[in-house]
Amino acid sequence: MKYNLLFFVLLLAQCEQKPAQQHISQGQKKESALPTVSVIQRLAYPKADSAELVFYKTQYYAANALQKVKEDELKNWGKILEAKYEKKFVQKHYSKYFNLAYRCTEAEANSLEYITNVFFKYVYPLYFRYEPEHPFQIVYFANKPEFTEHTSSDAYGFYQPSTKTLFTYAHSGEGTLWHELMHAFVDANIEHNIPQWFSEGLASFYEMGGIHNNTFVEGYTNWRLPLLQKMLANKTYLPLPAFVAESTMSEDNAYAKARFLFCYLWVYDKMVPFTKTYLYELSARYKGKELGEKAIAEMEKLVGKDIIAIEKEYKIWAMQMLPSQKLQKR
Repeated sequence: MKYNLLFFVLLLAQCEQKPAQQHISQGQKKESALPTVSVIQRLAYPKADSAELVFYKTQYYAANALQKVKEDELKNWGKILEAKYEKKFVQKHYSKYFNLAYRCTEAEANSLEYITNVFFKYVYPLYFRYEPEHPFQIVYFANKPEFTEHTSSDAYGFYQPSTKTLFTYAHSGEGTLWHELMHAFVDANIEHNIPQWFSEGLASFYEMGGIHNNTFVEGYTNWRLPLLQKMLANKTYLPLPAFVAESTMSEDNAYAKARFLFCYLWVYDKMVPFTKTYLYELSARYKGKELGEKAIAEMEKLVGKDIIAIEKEYKIWAMQMLPSQKLQKR
């Protein structure tokens, strides 16, 4: 009865406040001529827990009640996976947001849990506004042949929005996990389509990083940089204004180009504000060429340089740097 009473009091308090966070930007308030934006009614992250109650997805639970909810999630999910793949998966949940089904060793699963928790704790609050309304699900196959056999994918991993599930395998690399988690985090926050250069540039930025003293360390070039350098040397390079206006990247090695654009913004310490503005403001209002123009204008404002100077510096840095180089902020 104590839990039920407390839940009722908290629920009543919620009802007396704003029912949810609404996505209405300052720009929308000031410029009535802007295109109409659908209002996203979501709960802001993080929704505070108490000693007695834990918030999960859309409501508060007593600890024992949430444990039952998570057990039921795993049980139902396990049936789906076994029926689909005709294999047994060991399952666990952690950090309330994550469900894991794995066919690797216990030590490998524990390592995945650790790096996932550190990454979520560091990255999610940097960019994302809303409480996840579904668990992040990870299917972790034993090895690459098993992963490829059952998913028909030759990649290191992928995120599937339709099932809210990340698929990968043991020893696919921490960067694979972090890349695909960024896709999952965006999907949990944004209801509209995001152009590929932004989606893959942001995700691939997190292909390279590390954990030191339980803290995530970011800001590196990686194996994609030589692909960009080759593009620049061969002069097969689409100017940035045209590049960021594309919904789907048209160039070979465009992932490398998109990733290094985020590296460039990171050096100027503008990656976080640019990402948040693009996700919640610009891409929600504009499309195609107009969205590209707004993105360039935002970069110019944040960096304090026009696009000609930005692009010149971007190219110089790209040709000077080495793979796996630690970037330094200016």
